[in-house]
Order: sequence, then structure tokens, then C-alpha cells
Amino acid sequence: MPCFPGAVRKQLGLTFQGDSIGQPTVIGEIEVKSGLDQIHSWNSHFAFIIDAAHVHTPAGGQGLNSSIQDAFNLAWKLALVEKGLSDPSLLSTYSEERIPVIIDMLKMTSELFRHVATANKDEAGLSQAILALRTREDHVKQFGVNYRWSSIVLDERSPVDEGEDLRANAYGSQKSDVLRAGDRAPDAPDLVDGEGKTYTLLRVFGPTHHTVVIFSTSEEVLESYLSLLRAYPKGIVRTLVVSPQGSSGRSKVDGVDTIVVDDGGHAYAIYGASDKEAIAVAVRPDGVVGAIVHGAEGLRRYFEKVFL
Repeated sequence: MPCFPGAVRKQLGLTFQGDSIGQPTVIGEIEVKSGLDQIHSWNSHFAFIIDAAHVHTPAGGQGLNSSIQDAFNLAWKLALVEKGLSDPSLLSTYSEERIPVIIDMLKMTSELFRHVATANKDEAGLSQAILALRTREDHVKQFGVNYRWSSIVLDERSPVDEGEDLRANAYGSQKSDVLRAGDRAPDAPDLVDGEGKTYTLLRVFGPTHHTVVIFSTSEEVLESYLSLLRAYPKGIVRTLVVSPQGSSGRSKVDGVDTIVVDDGGHAYAIYGASDKEAIAVAVRPDGVVGAIVHGAEGLRRYFEKVFL
């Protein structure tokens, strides 16, 4: 059936320059259903990601960000498998990590939409409902989205308690003051290297490599981590050594990509690090904390989950 622009504009009540405003015509009703596609998963032939993987209302504006997270979660794993650096079983963690997040998202967007759909059909009721849509609570901003339950994250500082259902807080609506493996890796400014150049953590993290952030200046501790990391192909894992605020830092160390002093004290505070107890944080290519460990043995156990 041919489509005539004038007829379409008339049916939809659209107004263009030079047109007069007419009364919109209702041409049908749409029943909005939300659901998780049954094949939001990876198998040996295909993966459904982005909007093909989750159908939901536009309430809350969660679709685009969720789609990008879908793609990023799968992309870095697929790249490692394609390069022969990881076992194909790594791809199954795409579903393991993303499905609980999308389930939470569907519940939230459905509730937001229901609030509008059931509002009083007067000006005051609709205004209140629309205001609720526009007022974004922190968890709607998706900074709390996490994969704490994932089989490929490791947390020696805050291990999972037996019976603890971490999937129930996939969207981070229940706030936690403690950074855990599986959380989004937060930024920290005012990191200064030996030449006076300033960094932020997000400038060091990257989509093509893991970043191991070592909060220690002990020569013995550094060597234990570096002896492990030398076994991995160059460029797959990068290292950042962060010295505490007020320290003189260290000169260049063979095998360390970047050495900085936490000049503002932000990195140690945000990551819960201490100059009295060394920790290392492995940040995945998708910007998620893969591991928080107390020593090289913990880091080895984490990388065994990811690499061959």
C-alpha cells in the first residue's frame, strides 16, 4: 500500500511549518508488554543483544544504556576467545551476568510505566506521573549495575556469604558503601606520575585490556604480582601502581606500565585501600571490577577464570 506523507501527517496529527494544527486521530491502540527474550544468551551459533534481547517500555530511558552494556559485556569476551586466549566457555558468562540485570530493568521500567498508565487522567495527575518519570533516582542512572554473583569475579576482601542472593540487587538499588568485585570500577582524579603528569583512573582503564591496579609500593609485593603477569601476552594486561598520598612514589619499575602517587587521596579512599595492607584490583575491559585480592595467588586464581 503506497504511503502518502500528507495522509500520514494527518493521521498522526503532526504539524510542520505552514501547516495548521488539527485534531489528532486515534488510529489504534498498542498493548505494551515487557519481556526478556528467551534467547538473550550465547550459544555456538548466535547471540541476541541490544533491543532484540529485551523488550520494554521507554519509561526511565534504560534501553540504550542497557544495549551498550550488552554489547560491551560480550565483545571483550568474544575478542579473547577469537584470539585463542580464552576458552569458549567464557562466552556463557554473557547470559549469566546480563540476564539478572535485565530482569531488574524490566521490573523497574514496567513499574514506571504503570505509574503513568494508572494516574488520574486529569492535568494534575498526569503532571505528577510525568514528573516521577523525569526524576531519576540514583539506581536509574545505572551506576550501581553490577555482576557480583558472576562465576568469573573474585573478591577476597568481601567474599560472598553462603545463601547471599546477590542477583536480587543487580541494579544496585540497595546501596553499599563497600566496593566489591563485580561492581563498576569508579574513577579517581589527581593521580600524578614522576614527571608531574596527571591522570584519572578512567584514562588508564581501556576496552582492549585488563588493568591491574596495585595499591602498594613494597618491592616484594610488586615483584610477586609482576612475576605472575609476565606470563601473559604483552598488551592483554596492563599494570598501574598507585602510591599513597604524601609518599614520594617510585621510579620506573620494569614490567609496570604506569606509576602514580594518589595526590588527592581519592583512589585509596574510593577503593578502600590502605598503605598498611596491600591490595590489587583487576579491572576488566568493560570497566567492571573483576577481582579484589590480597596477593598474587588471588590474582592468579582470577585470571584462571578468564584466560587459558
